[in-house]
Amino acid sequence: MLIEHGTLPPAGVRLAIQLNNERPIIQVSDGRGGPPILYHGHELNPDQVKSIVVLRGKEARERFQDQKLDAAILIELK
Repeated sequence: MLIEHGTLPPAGVRLAIQLNNERPIIQVSDGRGGPPILYHGHELNPDQVKSIVVLRGKEARERFQDQKLDAAILIELK
């Protein structure tokens, strides 16, 4: 799980990543900080990010109606 800022999720954690209210991307963590979050085929530059919200467990599953999700990351770009 996403425990605190800077802590990598362990391998096998299922995440929904949503950028600017677009369709979410479902990724499974490799336990080493990857795979990278891509936006239109390119890695995100920190200067592009306006805000990041992390949803855990139940809240993530309810938002995306996916009972296998462990968490979700909502990213708003500038």
